[in-house]
Amino acid sequence: MKQLFSLFFFFVFMSGLALAQAGDSEETLLEQEKARNEEQSPSINFITPSTNLSIQVTNPLFIGVDNATLPTSAFIGTPPDSVSWIPAFGGAEVWGSAYDPVNDKVYFNAGTVLWEWPVGGAINSLGTITDSVGGALSLVGLAFYNGNLYGTRNIANEAIYIINTSTLVATVHIDYVDASYDFGGFAVDPNTGEFYGTSDTPPRGLYLINNDATATLIADYPSGQTDIDGLAVSDDGFAYLVIDEPGDIFVWDFVGGVYDTPFANPWTSSELFSGGAWIFETGGMGLMLIEDFNTVGTDSIEARLIALGKTYTRVTNTVAMGMTTSDWLMYDAILWVGVPSVGEEQDSCIAYCNGGGNLGVMDNDVGYGTGSTLFYQDYLMSLYQTDTGSDGIITGLDMMDGIIADISADPYPDDILPNTGPYGTGIPIFLAPTTTTYAGMRGDGGTFRTLYLCWDPQYGGTFPQNLSILSRTIDWLVDAVIPVEMTSFTASVTETDVTLSWVTASETNNQGFEVERNDGDGFRKIGYVPGFGTTTETRSYSYTDGGLSEGTYSYRLKQIDFNGTHEYSEVVEVEIIVPHVYSLVQNYPNPFNPSTNIIFSLAVDSKVNLKVFDVLGQEVATLINRDLTAGVHNYDFNATGINSGVYFYRIEATGINGAEFVEVKKMILAK
Repeated sequence: MKQLFSLFFFFVFMSGLALAQAGDSEETLLEQEKARNEEQSPSINFITPSTNLSIQVTNPLFIGVDNATLPTSAFIGTPPDSVSWIPAFGGAEVWGSAYDPVNDKVYFNAGTVLWEWPVGGAINSLGTITDSVGGALSLVGLAFYNGNLYGTRNIANEAIYIINTSTLVATVHIDYVDASYDFGGFAVDPNTGEFYGTSDTPPRGLYLINNDATATLIADYPSGQTDIDGLAVSDDGFAYLVIDEPGDIFVWDFVGGVYDTPFANPWTSSELFSGGAWIFETGGMGLMLIEDFNTVGTDSIEARLIALGKTYTRVTNTVAMGMTTSDWLMYDAILWVGVPSVGEEQDSCIAYCNGGGNLGVMDNDVGYGTGSTLFYQDYLMSLYQTDTGSDGIITGLDMMDGIIADISADPYPDDILPNTGPYGTGIPIFLAPTTTTYAGMRGDGGTFRTLYLCWDPQYGGTFPQNLSILSRTIDWLVDAVIPVEMTSFTASVTETDVTLSWVTASETNNQGFEVERNDGDGFRKIGYVPGFGTTTETRSYSYTDGGLSEGTYSYRLKQIDFNGTHEYSEVVEVEIIVPHVYSLVQNYPNPFNPSTNIIFSLAVDSKVNLKVFDVLGQEVATLINRDLTAGVHNYDFNATGINSGVYFYRIEATGINGAEFVEVKKMILAK
């Protein structure tokens, strides 16, 4: 028995050594084991609430470790001060962490369990993170950007997940091209939305995680470091690499491209996981929503602001007139629902714009009542035409491209033309039913931005359409960017494969594209391609739909913003004409692990037998043994449970016309 136990121990030891020699450190293996154990049996932690702290600006770096027995398992501090660490809370494990600036709280997780810490307040358990079928999902890193919570895993499937904070269901957002990526530390740049991670798999270092599922090495780990699981990226150009044992926090300067002087962390013991997050100001007081006698319209805008998760302050026009221009300028933008009257109200709007403000005006009588004023023509950059010229279906242009709305419920929607004045020329954003005039205009005055909609906001369109209109309005006013501007969308056919290609000139808050296909039974999702967030650069995309049968297919793209709003592209159509021949295509990928795709074509309806054999000619698996129709067929072969090696797959087909077809090809299973 002792000899048997010794052999077993030696086998386990050598297996672990082999894994470590493959690139994973001993601590990485322990981390993976702990993550698996958490999925099978989540631990329960007792939380010790912290005292109230005023730290949003003065103490921006949050760090934590995965030891619930410590008096303090999470701290906050101000880099590079290594003395004044302030306890945040104790009694809770921290694996990953992320800061939500709108709600001023830190999300953190202990394996499969997600928690929230309203900064300075009591900690709350939100529940268990699961996959789409209800299985517990263990995460090791968290990041938060633009209303969305993201996470990473250190065990299969190693990918970036997006977590619904209401249902706690996590779905794959970016599936890494290289399955060896081990991004334990995970963070997002609060300015750009770019993802960063620390990988303990060689080459170890700080990486930029690209939207195309690749990763770019930014900096090697500091000398002597092999395991860094905590990461925070600041809004002023630094990355903080947090280890889980007594030592230093390492500081990477993105601008200088070097490591700055490190500073000491507060840990007194060695743990397995560490998390980091950057607590930062959002840069303004959000939006000011001005109600000017149109309560219903203002209510409708407020409902959309809530749905978009925007920070705002609602006031009446009377209250707004009691505020100074400096007060107005504390807000990122102002949304005026109603008609700014000639005199004090328009003077205040002009002073606000001249001070560098960003103003949106929404009402059906702005032109009718004040169309001849300097404010209307030079700042809203519009020329009033008629009182009902936009009555009917309006079509989005420029930044509103892709949106079609029915505003016929509004009895008096103005129509307008662009005006050229001292600050610029108006840019039409909605085409009126006249097809020669417009229902909306945006203005770029250099130091100020305006946007004008010629109807009352309670009228017209569906809620999702109105949500998209408001979202794009805010994006323009606050950030001077326009949404996804698609310049082309085409489809090409190669044998039985369809390749979709599209190009965008610019993108705003673009989470990605769902690819949808209609083969006669309506459109359904067949794939997903991540977007580039916000960019003014031209971006090219492609997606291949392979192994199709003969027939006509239609495709469209569903472009999805980070806030959940979406729009559809135009539809492209292709026809697949399959040559009526027998063939067996080389499997792809090859070598494979554990799945590969086998494609074959039949000249006529046939009885098909598709089997897999080993090198000794012994049958390993029967994949198909039934009648199939003429055309192209594909089969996904999953070799889980089969040993690595060389195998052969053989097809025998007997056509209804008596024709016989036999072919064999080689494939390699490499585990």
